[in-house]
Amino acid sequence: MPENNSNVLTVIDILRKTVSELELSGIKDSRINAELLLCEIMKCSRLDLYINYEKPLSRDELIQFNHYLKRRLNNEPLQYITGRTNFFGYEIMLDRNVLIPRQETELLAERTIEDVISSEKKNISIFEIGTGSGCLAVALAKRLTELETGYEIFSIDISENAIETARSNLKLNGIEDSRITLYKKDMFEIERLKKNYDYIISNPPYISL
Repeated sequence: MPENNSNVLTVIDILRKTVSELELSGIKDSRINAELLLCEIMKCSRLDLYINYEKPLSRDELIQFNHYLKRRLNNEPLQYITGRTNFFGYEIMLDRNVLIPRQETELLAERTIEDVISSEKKNISIFEIGTGSGCLAVALAKRLTELETGYEIFSIDISENAIETARSNLKLNGIEDSRITLYKKDMFEIERLKKNYDYIISNPPYISL
């Protein structure tokens, strides 16, 4: 790990050392990982790193960076370290109470939007099972608003912590209206839905057999 000694370590120094360490540990996409960890510490974009590549890190920044790097070298997912991810172009906050959205989840959002467009419906209703971080609800609400399509989204999850995370992500993305309902509920306790929905969607965790 980059050491905090009498020699000043710049952005480019940190990147070179970190990429090397990540590669030796078998971490894929080592450069992107190094860049994103450093961006999180310095609160900047990846482009800013290279614009300011000679900028030295402070002692506190270096200590925090080494802490993050140690976690990544222990194979902790980058998204849990930074506490965020990008989903469908929107920022989603993450913690250990929810799973990291997969690429397949973005595909589900994309296919749902495509179907809404082809249906030419002006108002739709969606029932979501296992909302987790709320990433699907966020993506669908934002895109449907852009399409000027009325919507109602009812999302459930068995975890109260997940519901709170989803609620935070709705607020983070400027979605605060009565058209989205988040409800703690076990899907296996639902005998029948109280209404007909245009879409019932879910992308639950994979289960190893």
